[in-house]
Amino acid sequence: MRVNMNMPENLVARIDEYAKENYTSRSTIMCQACDQFLTAHEVQKLFGQMIKTMKRIEESQTIDEQSKKDLEKFFFLCETLSGDNSKE
Repeated sequence: MRVNMNMPENLVARIDEYAKENYTSRSTIMCQACDQFLTAHEVQKLFGQMIKTMKRIEESQTIDEQSKKDLEKFFFLCETLSGDNSKE
């Protein structure tokens, strides 16, 4: 999909320089940057959720179904980010 956007000239120059040095395109860099930004936001949000989950477990001294689901999502994210897809 084609997207038009306005950016400061100096930022475009930096992107173009990086693209040239790494034999890639401006478009590829922008896609990677957006993906990394959104992933970081999702991770930050999930960490906030994990804090709440851990507090809920601490207070109740049990792990309810929602906490189990939250932990599974968190472990999946950790495995995905670490590149460790092995099951012990």
